[in-house]
Amino acid sequence: MTCFNLQLQTKGYTNLDALDPDRPTLDRVRELGLYRNYICRSFDHHNLTGIREDVYDAVVMVGGISPEAIQELLRVTRPGKGVFLTIKYTI
Repeated sequence: MTCFNLQLQTKGYTNLDALDPDRPTLDRVRELGLYRNYICRSFDHHNLTGIREDVYDAVVMVGGISPEAIQELLRVTRPGKGVFLTIKYTI
C-alpha cells in the first residue's frame, strides 16, 4: 500500500485515502502518515464502500479483484481518470 502512495505522490497525487478491511494493517499505515483518511471496510456486491461517486482522480487496488470491486472503483473515480489494478503473478 505504501509504495504505491509514494509513487503517486511523486506524480502530484497528494490527497490520498487508504481503504483496507484489516484494521491492524490500517493502523500500521496510519503511523506513517501517508494518507488523508483511513477507511476500514471491505466491499463486494453486498457491501460497497459508501464513498460518493466521482470522488477520486486515481484509484489503486492491490489484490482482491472481482467484477463488483472493479465496478465500485469505476463508480468512485472521476470520469476519464485512472483505475490501476495489481495482481500477484506466480508460476
